[in-house]
Amino acid sequence: MKLKVMRRTQYNRHIEFDNYNNSRWEFTKRRSEWHFDPQQETQDFVRVCQFTGSWDWSTDQMFARCEETHWATRNSHRLGPTDRKKEIYSGRAEQMDLLNAGANPFHPIFDHCIAEDQPVFNSMCQYLGLEDYDIHFKSQRTGHMFHLHIDNFAGRHERGNSFKVIKADKNPELMRRFLVMLSDWKLGQFMQFGTQNFTHWRRGDVVTWDWQDIPYSWCNAGWEPCPLIQLTGWVTDRTQAIMESNFQVIEIKG
Repeated sequence: MKLKVMRRTQYNRHIEFDNYNNSRWEFTKRRSEWHFDPQQETQDFVRVCQFTGSWDWSTDQMFARCEETHWATRNSHRLGPTDRKKEIYSGRAEQMDLLNAGANPFHPIFDHCIAEDQPVFNSMCQYLGLEDYDIHFKSQRTGHMFHLHIDNFAGRHERGNSFKVIKADKNPELMRRFLVMLSDWKLGQFMQFGTQNFTHWRRGDVVTWDWQDIPYSWCNAGWEPCPLIQLTGWVTDRTQAIMESNFQVIEIKG
């Protein structure tokens, strides 16, 4: 059975980056074409394939490198805690959403670091056909919560840490994000894409979704870490072919 490939019928081209008017959530909702009906069950993410191979050593390296972040600091460093970047430009609007909801804007969302120096994770990007890709390691420990949001790739280098509009804003199909689960699902761990809950994943499962449309969240109420690799890059013909092919199990070598 071939995977369903989600495609947009039109693009909200007239929605520009306008400092978000102090709400990232409302800004991204205006650009979205999702239905926002919690009672309507729809297919909101796709299992693309499953990677097998040895990446435990690389994962251990990432655990040693990463540090805990909240919304404004999630992109604050590259290869380690001493390699600092400026606070991301979108942080104020994201924290205002939390304040307006009565939440703590400094609540930790995950442990994070860049993983572009690990060959095995680069091999995953290359299999998926991504170009000019980013590789981010993220792991949630007990109590971490990545609140409901819609992606806008605020941290991509094309934006220059600013509200600059890029090609992917006008045509989201040009860029795609994949999540690779680095360990089996454990009790208390879950993701939600739109109205679909994602649980019971296996080590190496690869998922994707329509990033400009589908709201998602990620929480760990369990007792064990939940690590993953986030791969983001420009789509090629190979990427599209993989999305349209049958689900496969692929051995990845570093």
